Amino acid sequence: MFSSGSSIRQWVDESFPHAILKIADGNLFMDDEETHSDDGDNIELGDAQAKHKCLSSVLELGLICSSEMPKERMTMKDVVVRLNKIKMKLVSLARASIH
Repeated sequence: MFSSGSSIRQWVDESFPHAILKIADGNLFMDDEETHSDDGDNIELGDAQAKHKCLSSVLELGLICSSEMPKERMTMKDVVVRLNKIKMKLVSLARASIH
């Protein structure tokens, strides 16, 4: 899939942020998709723009975490904080789209 010297990180980096739909599973953007929140509630994720924004945030975080230079990478503590912020945003957007 990758040519000589190429990697999945380079592929994502080249597609980010303008063409992330080329690298994401199309099933992530199906209108009838449902997920579960921490409290066990099912929440609809019908807002493609919200999903796109959250996916973009996760991919950006992945790129930061996989930087070639270790000094450029985030600490795991900061990664967890950022992932929790992304999660909370996704849950709040999903709940807002229900009401």
